Amino acid sequence: MIISNRFHYILYLLPMKKEVFMRKGLIITCMFCFYSLFSNTINFYEINIKKIESMIEAKSPLEKILLLENFIINQPDNPELYRLKSSAEMYVRDYKGVIKTIKQAMNRGIEDLDLLYKISLSYIYNGNYNEAHNIISKIFSLNENDATASFLLSLMDKNKIVTNNHIIPTYPDIKKLETDFLSNPDHSIFPFVYLYQGKSLLIKDHKKYDYTMTAAIRINSDTHIDELSSYELIFDSLLFTPANIDAKIIQADGASTAVSKELIDIEPLNANDYGGNNFKSIKINFGNQTEGTVLCYSIYFKMIKENALPGFSDTFYTGSQMKTFKKEYSFIYPATTPLQIHTNGINGLPEKKEESNVITQTYSFINPPIYFLTGESISIFALSPSITVSTFENWESAGNWYHNQFKKSGQETHIENLHLTNKKNKNALVEQIFNYIQNQTKHTKEKKIKFPEPITINSMRINNSSEVALFIKLLDLNDIISFPMLISTYGNEQPVRDIATPFIFNTSIVNIPVQNGIDKELFIDLSTQFIPFGNVHYLYQGLNGFIAKKEKSVIAKIPVIDGSINKMTENFLIKINRIGKATVSLRQEIAGSFSEYFREQISSLDTNKQKAFFYDMQKEAFPELTSDQLSVSGLEKQSGSITIDLNTTSSNLTEIHYDGKQIINFSLGEVKEWVSIPESSRYTYRKNFIYSYKKRIECIFPEGYSITTQNLTNIEKNNKYMNFNFHADKIENNHFYLEYELTLNKNEIEAEDIPVINAYINYITQSLNFTLTLEPGNDIDFELFFDQLIDEYKEDAVYKNYITRLLSEKRLEKAILVIQKGMELFPQDSYYNTLLSLVYLDTNELDKAEKELFIALDKTEEQLTIYKFLIDIYKKSGNDEKLKPLLLDLSEKYPEDPAVITEMIEFYKKTDNSQAIIELLEKLTRLLPENTDYFSDLGYFYSLVKNIEKAEENLLKALKINPDNKYALNNIAWLYAENNKNLPIAIEYALKATMLESDNYNFFDTLAECYFKSGDIENAIVNIDKAILLKPDFQYLIDQKARFENAVKKENQ
Repeated sequence: MIISNRFHYILYLLPMKKEVFMRKGLIITCMFCFYSLFSNTINFYEINIKKIESMIEAKSPLEKILLLENFIINQPDNPELYRLKSSAEMYVRDYKGVIKTIKQAMNRGIEDLDLLYKISLSYIYNGNYNEAHNIISKIFSLNENDATASFLLSLMDKNKIVTNNHIIPTYPDIKKLETDFLSNPDHSIFPFVYLYQGKSLLIKDHKKYDYTMTAAIRINSDTHIDELSSYELIFDSLLFTPANIDAKIIQADGASTAVSKELIDIEPLNANDYGGNNFKSIKINFGNQTEGTVLCYSIYFKMIKENALPGFSDTFYTGSQMKTFKKEYSFIYPATTPLQIHTNGINGLPEKKEESNVITQTYSFINPPIYFLTGESISIFALSPSITVSTFENWESAGNWYHNQFKKSGQETHIENLHLTNKKNKNALVEQIFNYIQNQTKHTKEKKIKFPEPITINSMRINNSSEVALFIKLLDLNDIISFPMLISTYGNEQPVRDIATPFIFNTSIVNIPVQNGIDKELFIDLSTQFIPFGNVHYLYQGLNGFIAKKEKSVIAKIPVIDGSINKMTENFLIKINRIGKATVSLRQEIAGSFSEYFREQISSLDTNKQKAFFYDMQKEAFPELTSDQLSVSGLEKQSGSITIDLNTTSSNLTEIHYDGKQIINFSLGEVKEWVSIPESSRYTYRKNFIYSYKKRIECIFPEGYSITTQNLTNIEKNNKYMNFNFHADKIENNHFYLEYELTLNKNEIEAEDIPVINAYINYITQSLNFTLTLEPGNDIDFELFFDQLIDEYKEDAVYKNYITRLLSEKRLEKAILVIQKGMELFPQDSYYNTLLSLVYLDTNELDKAEKELFIALDKTEEQLTIYKFLIDIYKKSGNDEKLKPLLLDLSEKYPEDPAVITEMIEFYKKTDNSQAIIELLEKLTRLLPENTDYFSDLGYFYSLVKNIEKAEENLLKALKINPDNKYALNNIAWLYAENNKNLPIAIEYALKATMLESDNYNFFDTLAECYFKSGDIENAIVNIDKAILLKPDFQYLIDQKARFENAVKKENQ
């Protein structure tokens, strides 16, 4: 697959459309391989034409084309091959392929009638009438009475044949523009720049004009070359034809190369994408160029059909979304043609000249404004300065034309099956007619009525004008005055009162003024079949529309529909049992524009699939929901509210604790999603529509539960853009509610207010993150509670916590039953065997305990914990024969585990084998030289065997590694005191140990001993008292105090 990026330069060439925008796209060429075609060796040189025909007869058209392509390569002067290949291409409607094949033949001097007929027909199908006309002219030169040529000529619209192809393109001084642009200090920051963009109107009278589009684009960076390889320009082919297309490439060295006509294509566009079937595109393939290259084009468009409206208008926008150095807009018109000119934000006057009653006005702009609108909701049409020219004197003539079109269109419609029942109540009558038309729109396939043809300007439809025309007729028949109201949807050009631009409108609604029986002005929208009565599509709200009357047409504002109309309401009733299992009832009501949105989403689905749509949407929030637990009402109506009811269960609404407590964590982060505005904006930000969202949640817990902690904050916050109210409270001890409502008041937020609104929303969401704790009463049956938990959740953690609680309560028989269930569910989990061994250890069934631990060892690589349980079993049974080798093995495998080493030391201590302990610790300190505790222990045991030098050496090593090793501090202080050595240092060490651990009586005893040996008996008594306070019944400490006091008595004697 070959993929190349294209840069589309799209111009809306009709005056009523957007003047210019750009888009990037892709051309994807698929290379199909048919290996089977060439699986046998073929000599393409020697096969004659009859054999070729026989060979391809059974092939598909695509296979034929591929085979014939190869035959042509090897027999390029054989006319029969070109005839066969072009016929196959005609068969699959590959008209471009036909043109390419026959051009190839003509380049070799092959021009028979068959080929000329095919290429002319292909040009006609591609809409290239000029080339078709040239070929047909060649046929007539061979035979002026050629009937086929006459037939082909009859297929073409003569008005679309331009015989003058010698219009001279004009360009500005591109080199001067480039030099001037490059003198700007910021020129290099743009990957490409439009050195020039120009539009020139040649106005012939009040309804006719031709125009020229000219551009020169400089490539500033090699990184964007592929984006600039192709351009696409859109034009209205019903009104205009490109009479001359000139494109060229100017290299950095000044050399200029024309773009071949073969690299310029004209193609029709999708009518749904461009608002009508009259739009075509001009594609210019410039190819990949280098930095410094300038790409140029100049296209002259000739009008071939007059406007339907009695005049025309055109608007030129000076701003753009890409860097442009110079823009120019000029119009040439007879002095006798009344031309209205309106400027918006334009500084300075145009250059104006008049010769022979022909006036030329030219507006020029250097470095016009550039707008970066990514992520913005505003369009360039609302921001850019502009110039509008119009041959309409005012809006009146356009309004009269539109008014008559709607009236005429409606009168030509035949109405059946309309039975009006509310003729005395005009408001109700309007709604009944509205519902009738909506229902007819839904059932157009049943042909209940025939709608009028859409109102058009040329072939551009005014959307839903058929429904509007019919609605106006029915209102007129019932003596209700109404008018069509024309709209240019949000994001497009908007009407201004100062100058008439009726071409910009693309849709319509109905305006019903206040009159007898109608006490409030109504705006009725039939643009989709799902809009509720009284609502207006969000793309129209707040805009200026044009009310087209026979006289006194006006521009008026369409209202912004109140948020109370566009409403979503959710009411939850949640009942939660002791183990967090909840039954959830929800009623969700969707009204206004919300209901319109959802109805559009499901419009193509049958009844069952519509319900499935809402089911899938709710199942994301409620995974346990089944389709029979949900019902949807309101879908049987064409528009209006939709109600969803569901009753289901949920297991994840609360956080369950093993003491029966339940915790609910609430967060209102969804408020930020509902408001959904950017963090910042350079311009006013527009929401689609204003709305309100209301949610109420009631939670009921079992009897006996009560709310023990809560941090609820009721909030009422209002500003000009929105209102927010939050309330929560207890209804009873086990029953509470919370509800909140968010209402938007405006659909447009000023740029400077956006940070304030975001701060406001952040405050709300942060303030409303709260927790409710509900605790059961004292009468909770924990065995029943846990039995329900393991039955419902069947989770490993639940089983283990249940077993742990049973073991702590010495309910061993029940513990064994739960352990066995856990083993069945989690057979590879060694922990259950370990727990069972603890039960057997507690019942002194040591053999069974040992057996379970050996089973556990086979199931896990995490064996140390199990070995520690084995140590307990062997210690309890007094089985030193098994204990000693196990401890020796573990001390080798896990020298860094203090518990294992402690057990080994304790084993040696039991046999008074101090030497073995010292040898073990010497080995460990060599193996782990950074382990302060092992040096401390080694020093301690050396002190026990009275090796004072080694004891001091190792205790000091421990303190060097960790000066805060409190045991090393205490032990070296005692060593010094016991040996009357370094007593001031001993006091410092002992004092530091007591500061590190102030509740250790040993440390205070050591400090007292140090003071005593230093002769400070008073401080010795003070610190021994502190030791006694910590352990008052320890006789040794009492004896120490007596020793100190006796020393005082002796001193006093």
